[in-house]
Amino acid sequence: MDIAQSVIKIQEVILELKAVQHYLGYPDEMANAIEVIESIDEERIRLWNEVRDLKASLTVEKAALDWHEGEPPRPWRDEWFIAKTIRGDRVVLRSLPEDWTYDYTTADETYIMAKNIRCWMQFPDSQFNPYVSA
Repeated sequence: MDIAQSVIKIQEVILELKAVQHYLGYPDEMANAIEVIESIDEERIRLWNEVRDLKASLTVEKAALDWHEGEPPRPWRDEWFIAKTIRGDRVVLRSLPEDWTYDYTTADETYIMAKNIRCWMQFPDSQFNPYVSA
């Protein structure tokens, strides 16, 4: 049952309860039951909308998290980024000055050459705009 069908079903139940309330004359008990069902339905719709919005925002964030072949160009290499190595490992790297023998370092000061980077992606909170391959 999808969301539209469940909304219709709950509205039908509420109408039936209101009819029973009117027919049998139990105004207080039925009114309370109807209020509870309506509040549950409103909360369910609110939560469904939040989930829908969250899914949409995750889709946008996921689009920004693309893998790019090779090593990152400047300025993306100057901040921390995620890389997959030619051995399949994932590491977090940042570039070293150009006069160094190695090209990148990790937070624990392990060094790596650019030729060992298969692909890379920037962090979602990067200070730079998302990288777009030329």
